Amino acid sequence: KTLHAMDSHLKSENVQERACVVLWNFAVDYPKALIKKGAADKLLQAMDNHITSEIVQENACGALWNLGVDDKISLIKIGAADRIQRAIDNHINCERVQTNARGAFKLLFRLSNKGINDEVAKSLADALQMNTESLTSLE
Repeated sequence: KTLHAMDSHLKSENVQERACVVLWNFAVDYPKALIKKGAADKLLQAMDNHITSEIVQENACGALWNLGVDDKISLIKIGAADRIQRAIDNHINCERVQTNARGAFKLLFRLSNKGINDEVAKSLADALQMNTESLTSLE
């Protein structure tokens, strides 16, 4: 129902904000099932549609952080790193966005060699071309 609500109310910041919180919470226990159902795509869609909303960015990054614990590769393949970096850049003065976005970003780049192919390597290389100040501050 949450994913359907996100599709049905793409422009509603309130619906997207609340749906991202629900996914953030469920991602703790059900990350594989949520990724399989397309939750990561919905989170990125919410981030794209509500770029200026601190709360949507905060909640979506928190959910991506939890989803990434189980499946970093899928998140990288769909472009999560770019959206997370954009949240870091656009909400530099919001501590909550910074905390969740940086946590998710750091998690995505703690990868083993397992599962990394040319497509994923290219996504990583593209992401690493981002703002070097943001990357340095992640350490």
